Amino acid sequence: LDTILQRRTPLSVEVIHSRSNLQPGTIYVVPSNRHVSIVDGHVEVQSTHPKRPTPSVDLLLSSAAEV
Repeated sequence: LDTILQRRTPLSVEVIHSRSNLQPGTIYVVPSNRHVSIVDGHVEVQSTHPKRPTPSVDLLLSSAAEV
């Protein structure tokens, strides 16, 4: 996905593997076997939860709403 996006946009595209600072003008791609949340202005990758789809947009948006 990151390769396809990079060919189609002038924005920077990054695959998230660990805690990262959010940067303007950057598209973040989450690995298919991880969840991601936003904590204190950072993107944090989390291991999967067996009862949730992976990655979970609900978890991401819930954490973003708390910032």
